[in-house]
Order: sequence, then C-alpha cells, then structure tokens
Amino acid sequence: MTWGAQRGRFHALAACAAVLTGILACSGGGDIRPGEGAAGLRLGDDRASVEKVLGKPESESGSGVSGSTKRESTYLIYPSKGIDVLLEQGKVRSIFLYNEGIEEHRKYAGKGPRGITLGSKRAEIIAALGEPSARGLGAEMDAWYRYDSGVEVIFQPDGTLHHLLITKAR
Repeated sequence: MTWGAQRGRFHALAACAAVLTGILACSGGGDIRPGEGAAGLRLGDDRASVEKVLGKPESESGSGVSGSTKRESTYLIYPSKGIDVLLEQGKVRSIFLYNEGIEEHRKYAGKGPRGITLGSKRAEIIAALGEPSARGLGAEMDAWYRYDSGVEVIFQPDGTLHHLLITKAR
C-alpha cells in the first residue's frame, strides 16, 4: 500500500472515531451539562429537535397556566430512557433525569460534571459540585440541592438520587 493510501485510510478511520466519540458522548459519557442540557438535548430546543434525538414520546401530558399571561406546558415522557422533558411555549425549559423505578422510569445512564451519575450519593454530589446555593430540608436530611449553575438534585430518604433536574442557570 502506498503512503498516500495509508494516509487516506488513517484520515477515514480518524473521522469515524470522531463521529463514534460524539455518539457515545450523547448516549452516556459526560452528557449532563448543568444550565445547558443533557441526553443530546439543549435547553431552548423545540419539540422537533427533542423527537429527532429521543424519538416520539412514550406518553405526554400538558396544561395551560392562566394568570396575567397564558403559558402552555407539555411534558414529553420517556420512561424507558429515564428522561422527561418539559416544554414551555414549545421550547425545552427543563430536563428531568430519573433513577431506576422512579415514576416507572429506567435509570438514566448518563454522567455529569466530575463523574456524577444517578447512582451518586449526597457526599459525592457535594465533592463534585461543591456546596449548593440552596437546600430543601426533608425528614432527617437535605431533600434537595439547587446549584446556580442550572442543576437541581433531588434525593430519596436513603441518600440516593431520585432525579436530576437540568434548568437554566441563575
């Protein structure tokens, strides 16, 4: 094989590796980004973008909120993927990432900053993200943490995660 052919094959393999790395990143490795998105979605995406990434929702629920302004909200529910997506006015406002068995969801397999996952405990969350900007108290322990970076961490009574909520940074 000539040097040019070897070089061409190398470049083709490098391009394939880059595409595969991108796919793997969206399907689990380090894809939870506080204040930005998760699971290949970004806050502000429209429904068509969500369905392009996750497919048609397994179910959905919606409501209109009255008051001085009417705001339409829709939850796109993907229990087999461990994800729910809140759309407001047709755009992604929040992404919910669930632990196994919560509201009949599978465990979301992705990872967040410094390796946090849905299997992380309170101490691991603090070690990875630092002290939260707000805490909600439960029966004996903190029930939730909120970080201004755009993530809320909701715990079960045993200290394991119930779900992560990705929202706009404050």
